[in-house]
Amino acid sequence: MENGTVLGADAIQKLSFEEAYERLNETAARLERGNLSLELSLALYEEGVLLSQHCETLLNKAELRVSQVAPLSAGFGRETAAPPSDEDEDEDEDEAGSDAGDSDDTDADDEDDEDPLARLF
Repeated sequence: MENGTVLGADAIQKLSFEEAYERLNETAARLERGNLSLELSLALYEEGVLLSQHCETLLNKAELRVSQVAPLSAGFGRETAAPPSDEDEDEDEDEAGSDAGDSDDTDADDEDDEDPLARLF
């Protein structure tokens, strides 16, 4: 506390969350110790209420920012659609090969696979 002075609303609004929270704890400790005049006790209580409201406002703003960023970060580092792996391509080729009746086709024979009659000749 600055020489036992009480902060006004304008001064409290300029405090960061950490500063306001520390000041709130100091104010509460001072009130708990007692031995204060009624006037100073009321002034410190009012300051404590303003500090508490300021901290709550800052926390609400931080929570809003997190909730706005969270959906964006949910997929961060992950691909939206996984590219097919080599195994997937091999399975597709095996299925295509078994449908055509020959699973050992080479790339050179791909032209013949398009026309089944071409195999006969």
